[in-house]
Amino acid sequence: GGRSLHAAAAVKGASGPIYVIVDIADPTHPVEVSRWSLPELKLTDPNAQNTAYPHGHGLHGPPYVVGNTAYLPFGTKFVMLDISDIRHPKEISELAFDPPFRGLFAVHTALPFPTRKIVETNSEANCEDGPSQASLIDVADPKNPKVISYFPPPVPPPAAPYKNFCDKSNGFGAHNVNMLFHNPFVDHADNIIYMTWVNAGLHVYDIADARQPHEIGYFIPPDPPRGAGAPPPPATWVTDSAEVLVDTRGYI
Repeated sequence: GGRSLHAAAAVKGASGPIYVIVDIADPTHPVEVSRWSLPELKLTDPNAQNTAYPHGHGLHGPPYVVGNTAYLPFGTKFVMLDISDIRHPKEISELAFDPPFRGLFAVHTALPFPTRKIVETNSEANCEDGPSQASLIDVADPKNPKVISYFPPPVPPPAAPYKNFCDKSNGFGAHNVNMLFHNPFVDHADNIIYMTWVNAGLHVYDIADARQPHEIGYFIPPDPPRGAGAPPPPATWVTDSAEVLVDTRGYI
């Protein structure tokens, strides 16, 4: 919706993706305007190739920009930047999640609700990494963000043939939320979170009280029938849910 593109980009000299702002005023000739990285991502050799995804490091995405603030899920940390001068982004604050949370990304997603001064974050992890984190952060004081609550993890329905979702398969953990709020056809509710939990499907949370998010609904897709090419026993053949989009008609 403007002349600046905000990207999670793999660049030489960094050990994981970093934040890059690109001017697309002329779409045929995009021009990099600036970049910002956590210091620990810089490699000693500036010409070294990006090494993709070491544990927990690097900006996932998308970077979420509201006004002059960029909200960044930077792998191990949640970061806020002042981009009022897009040529010189400045750090406002950072909040570390790794440790104690681990996995590929301790902070995979960051979704701000500016009018409420809160931000949703969640990790990308599986059962081998330990529990996922899915949280709400108070950013009323942008220089001092703090976690005020964690989302309750999904619990299997009573009739499920497994005690917990890790018993169902290793692919259990938070992944993503409904977040494309710049699109006029996407639901913009600021008191409901729609979140995917991979093998646990979709879970819907009421966040009207940011200190006590609670589940109000879920949809666990049926597992697919075994077919040609399916993993042989004892591998688990399940449906995974990674992304979610909710439109203004109420379709998910």
